[in-house]
Amino acid sequence: MNMNENKTAQVKPATYTVSDLQLSQQSLMGAIFALGKELKSSPVNKNIQLYDKLLGNFNTYNVDRLTNMFNSFQWLFVTSIVNSTSNVFDPKYVMEKYPLILTNIIVYGVKMMA
Repeated sequence: MNMNENKTAQVKPATYTVSDLQLSQQSLMGAIFALGKELKSSPVNKNIQLYDKLLGNFNTYNVDRLTNMFNSFQWLFVTSIVNSTSNVFDPKYVMEKYPLILTNIIVYGVKMMA
């Protein structure tokens, strides 16, 4: 019975709250990976291109640029939770409600607000 419970827990998608994203680098990375998965599976070509760029950032950015990108993602993800009716991170909501900021973070590594 214990094994079945573990399998069920592994299948359930992770949920991240504001506190998780503010206090845990592991949660932040998990949320970034969840976003990447949504971008990759999107039927929109631009989202697939953003996924490719995001993946490339991990290979090409230096520590300072990665830190800026992570901080910008943290800000965006927390903002999205606060402004939504949900109390957990939803990558689809971020993609739908914050496409310009999301693009700026992935392409330039910072949120670049107007």
